[in-house]
Amino acid sequence: MDGRLLPKYVPRENAAATARRIVEHFRWPPNGHPVCPTCGSRWPIYKETRKGEEGYYRCPSLHPRPDGSSKPLVFTVRTGTLLERSHLPLDKLLYCFWLYGRLPSQHQIPSAISLATAIDINLKSAASLLNHLYQLRDGRLSDEPANRFLFLLMADLARQRPLSP
Repeated sequence: MDGRLLPKYVPRENAAATARRIVEHFRWPPNGHPVCPTCGSRWPIYKETRKGEEGYYRCPSLHPRPDGSSKPLVFTVRTGTLLERSHLPLDKLLYCFWLYGRLPSQHQIPSAISLATAIDINLKSAASLLNHLYQLRDGRLSDEPANRFLFLLMADLARQRPLSP
């Protein structure tokens, strides 16, 4: 990859659900069973859906809220990681992890314009994503325990074939 022409991402059928299962497997080994990111509770965790989307979990333990009250925590595989505030679908993020993980060095990073075109997002999001990927692979984020699984995921994806045809 020379940074100018990136392969265009074309999602497969059920790409979002497949990507979520892959990320859950890496975040919560060995079987992908969810663990509360705040209290570490493994049992019981209840599956929930939001607007028909799977991948939401609820820890029944009461967790303090900013307003002083306590409520059960609803979380996803993204909670507590650098992906938490991202609105990009997980399948596009995994495709970017695959692309970035296959780069031989930090000197061959694709441009934000080419990444934005390849995965069909805006330029600001692409630039932010490239910064996060750099920080994950070569910077401070790779040492944070909450993001360590993302570093391992990137390395594993780089050894595989692309997630898009």
